[in-house]
Amino acid sequence: MVHIALIGEPTWESQQVKNEIIKRGCKFTWIDPAKIVMISGSVNPLFEISEYGNPDVVLFRLMAIGLKIPKKKFVDDIGLAILTFFEAAGVPTMNPSYAIRNSMHKHYAHVLLTKAGLPTPLSCYAQTPEVALKALKKIGYPAVIKPLMGSQGKGVVKVNSPEEAEKDLLERLEYPVIIEEYVEKVGNRDTRVFVVGEQAIAAMHRIAKPGTFITNVHMGGSVKGLYPVPDDLAELAIKAAKTLNLIMAGIDIMEDPDRGYMILETNSVPGFQGLYKATGVNMAPFIVEKAIELAKK
Repeated sequence: MVHIALIGEPTWESQQVKNEIIKRGCKFTWIDPAKIVMISGSVNPLFEISEYGNPDVVLFRLMAIGLKIPKKKFVDDIGLAILTFFEAAGVPTMNPSYAIRNSMHKHYAHVLLTKAGLPTPLSCYAQTPEVALKALKKIGYPAVIKPLMGSQGKGVVKVNSPEEAEKDLLERLEYPVIIEEYVEKVGNRDTRVFVVGEQAIAAMHRIAKPGTFITNVHMGGSVKGLYPVPDDLAELAIKAAKTLNLIMAGIDIMEDPDRGYMILETNSVPGFQGLYKATGVNMAPFIVEKAIELAKK
């Protein structure tokens, strides 16, 4: 019997994954990141994980948003520390910790995708308002300012002038940001493609509200299913996931009227409830199937 552990919160997606694991006759363990005890040292055993036994594979579905533990700002480090521990003990993880780090950090992801020759918009990492304003002079206006690490479209703004940019950057104080060229998307939308392994399973268009540019559903955007995924979109999404070593991913792609498809962001813990509502495709069976495959390698 394959033993699958899941690090995550009790979201709809996590429950779907749990149900699928049990349906397939596998042993399921839910790991609470706030309670796990991990002991390592140069004795036998080198790595001891109390209470959770020895899973054959660990799934990671932990998101910073909504996790109710002290010092919330360290939530990502907690999850990645747990993943790294299991990896050191020889347990395969999905996604690997290094892939999640690369994907979560928008600058890392952008640099790796660009180096791989994949289409990306102009972007700059800025630690201070001074650096951001210098970058904006080169990138031009309008432009987009977004948090270095974030999700659901929160903290993303469009600035049309140096005055608007300076006001926004001063409000963020010393938080690092990404400066990105503003692109008039075809249809005022982008497309999230869901990838597992080397398959683009399904996709959905995310359409911004009239008068806005943010397509995230949490910020008022709407969705339209896209299934099956067109070959050109599927190929680009799979290449992006492979570049970052993501086994499962949500790849956000926009279409520029002149330059064609461009990769906006990558997501290592993509939600898929919206996809299910838009297409009827549940990602849980694909995720669990891949986890079982990893466990048996």
